[in-house]
Amino acid sequence: MRVLLIALIAMAAPAALAQEAYQPPRTAEGHPDFSGTWGASFMTLLERPPFLKTLVLTADEARSAVDILTKGTPDLIDPDFFIQNINTVAQVRGEYRSSLLVLPADGQMPYTEKGIKLADRFDWMDTQGDDNPEERTTFDRCLAGLGQPPIRQIPAMVPNTFLQTPREIVILTEDTGSLRVIHTDGAAPPPPAVTSYEGWSAGRWEGDTLVVETTRIRADDPFRGGFGRPILIEPDSKVTERFTRVSPTELHYQFTVEDSDLYTAPWLAEYSFKLQDTTFYEYACHEANYSLTNILLGGREGDKRDAAKAKKPVKRK
Repeated sequence: MRVLLIALIAMAAPAALAQEAYQPPRTAEGHPDFSGTWGASFMTLLERPPFLKTLVLTADEARSAVDILTKGTPDLIDPDFFIQNINTVAQVRGEYRSSLLVLPADGQMPYTEKGIKLADRFDWMDTQGDDNPEERTTFDRCLAGLGQPPIRQIPAMVPNTFLQTPREIVILTEDTGSLRVIHTDGAAPPPPAVTSYEGWSAGRWEGDTLVVETTRIRADDPFRGGFGRPILIEPDSKVTERFTRVSPTELHYQFTVEDSDLYTAPWLAEYSFKLQDTTFYEYACHEANYSLTNILLGGREGDKRDAAKAKKPVKRK
């Protein structure tokens, strides 16, 4: 399995050779300095939609894809989608991308039968679960957000502030409960019984690339939602992230997931963060979470309407 994963990463890496000449700013320890606020905003989905056939798009194909994706957006969606008016696809080192998935080459999540059932469960939770709060996703409940490994994106600007010290890199995502500490000092993880929504992230440097492996992930939170079908992560899943600063304003982000219980093969995805000249604000999710209450209230109203319809006499011709 490890040999296969190395081969997958190598297949996706040739474009990196063109960036070898770039020398990033460095910390006192000599490592690339990631400090700052980085963000990504695009319409590209995790998986490739059926109307796009190749990973890399031309400029015309990219514009057409945005038009189609925008027209397919449901009416009921986060207001940020309309306020921020994202109108581009993801770009990686100047290439327009049709999906975040690079491998498998068809751009589709390689779910096992168990993975398909879990993905369907997530879709039900996201669209129909309204009997109690526990039926909603952890994102809706302000428990976990887009900053969990692997970091996901939606068609809105969600900035990530990186704070780098000699012993760790802290990533704070302007989103639900997403404070991550990446330990780069070789510290041992906590006992297996100690888990969290973000997990325990251990980082090491491979040249100028920060490689992060995360363990101690909660068993009751397998869903990583974003834009499209979910990423599924369980305690035995292996999540490996790679951060490489490839220009003064671009931080390349690549991640792989291995789990033979959920996927028929390891898979790899990537996109790029852009350095942001913006202010980072507190994300007071619980204080402003009217949506959860309204979802449950809407469910009760639906129950009343269904009950009222059931009591109506049948009209006979």
